[in-house]
Amino acid sequence: MKLDNKMKSALKAQAHHLKPVVRVGQHGLTENVIKETDHALTTHELIKVHIQDDDRAIRQQAAADLAEKNNAILVHHIGKIFILYRKNIVAKVIETKTEAKKPTSRKPAAKKPTKNVYTEKKRG
Repeated sequence: MKLDNKMKSALKAQAHHLKPVVRVGQHGLTENVIKETDHALTTHELIKVHIQDDDRAIRQQAAADLAEKNNAILVHHIGKIFILYRKNIVAKVIETKTEAKKPTSRKPAAKKPTKNVYTEKKRG
């Protein structure tokens, strides 16, 4: 599944406030990391992953491998953090702006006239 630019930017905006759910440590991509990533993607659809390694090429390769092994899409990567997305077939978790429901067209309620106490003369 390929993402268009609108979908990518919507997913990046939704992932902005997220904290990394999965951390890849000194042992690299182990079976447990792959299983945890799979579980997190099933639960959340959109996750951030943090890789501890300092080498840029190793980080990019690990991000691509992790996305491939979990049938996910690598949305974005910057520094040691990258964003993965996998659409959940069972339950829809994320509703992007392009898929969001349009508001119903209701007429706004009529406003009640307000009294201006300063201009109105007191009867007395």
